Amino acid sequence: MGISKKSSNVCTSLSSSRREPPQIDLARALSQVQSAVKPIKKDAQKNLLKNLNVMLKLKRMSLLAEAQRVKAKKEKLTKKRKTVTIILMCSIGSGRCWY
Repeated sequence: MGISKKSSNVCTSLSSSRREPPQIDLARALSQVQSAVKPIKKDAQKNLLKNLNVMLKLKRMSLLAEAQRVKAKKEKLTKKRKTVTIILMCSIGSGRCWY
């Protein structure tokens, strides 16, 4: 078949159809690729609802809102928890005595 520069010895009319790549400037090619690609993000975005420090930067009153949220949660938990009285403890314990 031959190569791209020289034709074949067997068939003189045939030559390779593959073209040689032109000489390119590597620095110029890299700069063109880098200009087309998006730049690297410097800072990752942070969720304001989960990160209190980021929320404080944007909203100063969020510290008070956070304190109110914690207080309400604490009150809700204390309301759900029942204090066990002595009478209730005796009734629970007396059920086991029968066995």
